Amino acid sequence: MFSDDNSLDFARVAILYVLQETGWDTAVSAQQRLQSFLSSRQTGSSVSVTTGFGLDLQQHVLVLANGTVVGGGMGSIAAFS
Repeated sequence: MFSDDNSLDFARVAILYVLQETGWDTAVSAQQRLQSFLSSRQTGSSVSVTTGFGLDLQQHVLVLANGTVVGGGMGSIAAFS
């Protein structure tokens, strides 16, 4: 389903973001939840990886509990200018 390199790379970075914001235990839990989602081949592209963090593998965005959207860029420096 979401086995393309861009989606998997985004998922890895999203877990690192969760690690940075919450700590080791929460990031490990988020990674396990994401792995379970990817292994189950569920329909849809969104998964709640942990409390306060939702991940959309199609749009390449991480949505925080307060509504902040992280990601979704064009994948180049030009996206930040």
